[in-house]
Amino acid sequence: MSKAVKTKSGRTLIVPSQHEDEVITRAAMSDADVKPLTDPQWDAVKPKLRRGRPRLASTKVLTTVRFDADVLEGMRSTGRGWQTRINQVMREWVISNTPATAKGVPKSATTVAGKRAVKQTKRDHEFA
Repeated sequence: MSKAVKTKSGRTLIVPSQHEDEVITRAAMSDADVKPLTDPQWDAVKPKLRRGRPRLASTKVLTTVRFDADVLEGMRSTGRGWQTRINQVMREWVISNTPATAKGVPKSATTVAGKRAVKQTKRDHEFA
């Protein structure tokens, strides 16, 4: 006997019983014009794409940092991309306070007039 299952979105799906599923499968297999796909054929048909933003080679690490309220408000008031700008400020500080001979200096660092600086790229949403 078929069973109805309610999804999280509120739709109702009718799931066939084991016996009904076997009958449906036998009927599909007996049709010479329309043969069901095999497992390897289904694997070839399945999309290989992932939804969403592509993964980066170097992912960012989720952390919790406490800032003074005025500092945080000041960064947020600069508009979209404020978290990226905080990351850039922190990177510049790390580079300027790390000896040039130390390991782990980011490859994006360059030497300008004897000081450590970071190559910067402007994005459309950055006005500062």
